[in-house]
Amino acid sequence: MKPLSIALLIGLAGCASSPLPPELADKKSFDQTSPLPYQEAYRIISRQMRVCYEKVGVGGKNGFEVVSSIDAAGRKATINAFYYGLFSGSNPEDSSLSRKVTLTPDGNGSTIVTSGSHSKNVYETHLSIRSWLSGVQTCNPTSL
Repeated sequence: MKPLSIALLIGLAGCASSPLPPELADKKSFDQTSPLPYQEAYRIISRQMRVCYEKVGVGGKNGFEVVSSIDAAGRKATINAFYYGLFSGSNPEDSSLSRKVTLTPDGNGSTIVTSGSHSKNVYETHLSIRSWLSGVQTCNPTSL
């Protein structure tokens, strides 16, 4: 087997995860609430997304760049994980691997919306956020 084929097989094996529930197959956005204020939730999610998506690997930063911003006046925070690589096309925002997290205040807590173009990736990020906000720092939501 050629070295490129072996590398591809190893890379694909690392992508294995549990299947998306069929009723969620067409859903591109997932909402959740947290008792944490949106600014605190933003800091936790932003930090953990950098840890998970910008991991340094063989090809550099794992293909992702995490860009986060908070608008205190507008009371909204946004975290984008843009994928730059083989499947990103000319616009990383449109890549099936890219995803966006938006946080807004909700009473004393926050509402968190995770969205993107690929249901499974968005759902896995949604699950990860739930665990991160409960204090579990994992990059593999299927291990929970």
